[in-house]
Amino acid sequence: MSDAATLPQHAQIVVIGGGIVGCSSAYHLAKQGATDVLLIEQETLTSGTTWHAAGVVGSLRASIFLTKLTIEACRLFPHLEQETGQATGYRRTGGLSIAQTKDRLEELKRIPGIGELTGLEAEMLTPEEIREKCPLLEISDLAGGVWFPWDGQTNPTDTTMAFAKAARTNGVQIAEHTKMTDLKRRGRSITTVCTDRGDIECEQVVLCCGMWSRHLGKRLGVTIPLQAVEHMYVVTEPMPEVPADQPFIRDLDASIYIKGDAGKLLIGSVDPISKPWSVERLPDAGGFIELAQDWDHFEPFMSAALKRVPALERAGIRQFLNGPESFTVDTRHIMGPAPGYNNFYIAAGFNTTGIMSSAGVGACIAEWMIDGAPPMDTWEVDPRRFEGFESTDQFIRERTLEAPGLAFKMHWPYRQPETARDVKHSVVHDNLVRAGACLGVVAGWERPMWYDAPGESPSFDHSHGEQSWWPAAEREAHATRDSVAFYDQSQMTVFLVEGAQAQAALQWLCANNVAVPPGNVVYTQMLNSRGGIEADVTLTRLSLNTYRIVTGASNRIRDLDWIEAGLENWNAICTDITSDYAIFALMGPRSRELLAKLSSSRLDCVAFPFATSQSIELGYAYVSAQRLSYVGELGYELFVPTEYARHVYENIIDLGDHFKLAHAGLLCMDSCRIEKGYRHWGHELSPSVTPIEAGLGFTVDTTKSFEGRVALLEQRRSGLRQRLVLFSISDGHPLLMHDEPIYRNGTVVGETTSGARAFRIGGSLAFGFVRHDTACTREFALEGQYEIGVGGQRYTAVPLAKAPYDSASARMHS
Repeated sequence: MSDAATLPQHAQIVVIGGGIVGCSSAYHLAKQGATDVLLIEQETLTSGTTWHAAGVVGSLRASIFLTKLTIEACRLFPHLEQETGQATGYRRTGGLSIAQTKDRLEELKRIPGIGELTGLEAEMLTPEEIREKCPLLEISDLAGGVWFPWDGQTNPTDTTMAFAKAARTNGVQIAEHTKMTDLKRRGRSITTVCTDRGDIECEQVVLCCGMWSRHLGKRLGVTIPLQAVEHMYVVTEPMPEVPADQPFIRDLDASIYIKGDAGKLLIGSVDPISKPWSVERLPDAGGFIELAQDWDHFEPFMSAALKRVPALERAGIRQFLNGPESFTVDTRHIMGPAPGYNNFYIAAGFNTTGIMSSAGVGACIAEWMIDGAPPMDTWEVDPRRFEGFESTDQFIRERTLEAPGLAFKMHWPYRQPETARDVKHSVVHDNLVRAGACLGVVAGWERPMWYDAPGESPSFDHSHGEQSWWPAAEREAHATRDSVAFYDQSQMTVFLVEGAQAQAALQWLCANNVAVPPGNVVYTQMLNSRGGIEADVTLTRLSLNTYRIVTGASNRIRDLDWIEAGLENWNAICTDITSDYAIFALMGPRSRELLAKLSSSRLDCVAFPFATSQSIELGYAYVSAQRLSYVGELGYELFVPTEYARHVYENIIDLGDHFKLAHAGLLCMDSCRIEKGYRHWGHELSPSVTPIEAGLGFTVDTTKSFEGRVALLEQRRSGLRQRLVLFSISDGHPLLMHDEPIYRNGTVVGETTSGARAFRIGGSLAFGFVRHDTACTREFALEGQYEIGVGGQRYTAVPLAKAPYDSASARMHS
């Protein structure tokens, strides 16, 4: 029932959706000081997905960010009942993730490292220790597991009602049976929420509509790629063997979970091959949707549960529940500002973790909306990571068969999606496949990860240790170092910024000075008001009023949104011209020789200096070439008009044997860039990291005005609390990824951001942040005894004062 019989005509903030995430968002907005918040729900509170959720409150997740969200529930849920008097049913029971294979156990061994970084305990257990924690379990086929003492459970409906009650107490109005019909906008801002009970003028909106979000997003021109699937679980009759503190069990290899339920057991499945529900169109309304029972589909999971808990043979089934639950196409949440809007936020797609994530999501969204910035780095769940094609019915239908099951499938490093592939191809895609490319996918682009030698199979052989592709990437790195390598970078995003105020606008948006002569290339970041890095780009001035900007494929929507918002009040426009060009990179000491055979243009350092761009003849084509390198070698990036791309490629490859040319892929490039000390946005660089902290102070020109300048000047005055450091690890062959704990003199001081085998110099390297509460000076960061924890082992790490490969950049500038 609505709080008031008449819907208000204005609200500062409108929350759309009355599940646990919407109610948590409203609660936290009020707690953060918002005084005019309205929550609308098309049916009644909890009537979407919340009411049939299993109510699991997990603690440790696969990343630091996701764990921070769940920590908030572990902290808040015990106090919510005290605050409101509304029972929530929350209890800490502990939880177990169990492994049937050595590979799964290797995966689980990395989780306690996340615990060390976030303050949550986790303990590796032998099968016998697992039985001590849960005598119900059959352990004869187990390799081990991990114990999470902070795991628990709650009643989803009661917890949502507690959020709603506390929100009302703090001034939030809640209007049930109020359906949003449209949103009106002016420029980049929503001005009005239209409902079947009247229109509401507003300043901000947050969409928390769960499985309805994708279809609502389509109407608003926003990509929200999630889909409802059939999610099934059963509840047994009471079982005397089930203790009151029954821990939550994840049998990952069997794709099942088991939860205590007042003396009963709830057994649910995470389907390896899911059942999408109503892809083309969901019901406009209708609460408490329950789908038909499907025992044939659920039978393999019930059989697995009977094997894991033999006592189930004597138990009856009290309830079979099949309800729709939404999953995103990459199994990560969607949380943050919608592209194209300044005041429209999304919080949806929680992939069965909405209950445990609700408190953290609500707190994060509230701070973001009120303060203009999130309290942590949220790129992992940013709505702007998606391309439009990912929300089409066909893509959703195909990818959703695979995506939900990834929650419990092996989380292999470098794993690539198997469904909904071949969306975008380089012009020379077929040539690259014939050359032995093993393909991965980046923003829909089929991109070579590495190239196999003749007779080898171009496919991943997954492992949590040494990688099967290391020898291939090493061959490519040696060719890059010793002769010349061809990298197809056609997936890179290219923008054109032009207009009478293009220079003035980009001077404000960019930390570096872009008032350079035409033909010059500038490496720069675009910052927020706190000095954090919102975009990391190269910028080429083509003419007086025209600039070319190049950024990563996965950042296309995000960076375009940031630039368009920044140009809103300037006489300049940004156009995406990615499809106009193929981008080929020739890298290595013989790259100039090879190009000289194809072009009459002068390519020497005097005629063509580093960090410049010019048009050159290449075969029959005129190509925009620029001298840059992400691998630390002499090299040229060639922007080839698409219609000439195959011709240019064939000319290069025809001469290749004479120069010992090799094709090279993304994984080789990643190794080379870390050897050279080059950062990567989304790993080392993010909105919560400044250029100074990232060691990129040389890209900042404080003699001019730009967004974030004041914050950087203050940081230089007051000193750093964190600093990016490159570490060398010479012993063993650890697979370094990210989020591994860094120890200084035995104490955790930070985490890794990315790592790689160093194919040109040997050993392994990892970037990571080192922190100190008072002052993280350069001397502090480079002194002390360091170790990096990987899968329960610690490896000696040496902090490097400079990049280990050609630190003077003599090779690039040769």
